[in-house]
Amino acid sequence: DCDALCHVVRAFEDPETVHVDGRVDPATDAEVVNIELLLADLAHAERRLEKTTCRGEERAALEAVVAALREGVPARAAGLST
Repeated sequence: DCDALCHVVRAFEDPETVHVDGRVDPATDAEVVNIELLLADLAHAERRLEKTTCRGEERAALEAVVAALREGVPARAAGLST
């Protein structure tokens, strides 16, 4: 379980710190992290929907979350609560 996530991306040049893409681009790095989290959420929600014990309100909520995630919308913005 997790209550919060904090993204920390590099926004400085340092020849001693190697970047996987060979350049410093914090906006792109943050976007990559967000996409990876979105895909992990999608995989988790889809696995839960495969279970026969997923019914009723839980199933409806997960179906809404999956639909949002497939559109690139984070689960937190799927419109489940007001």
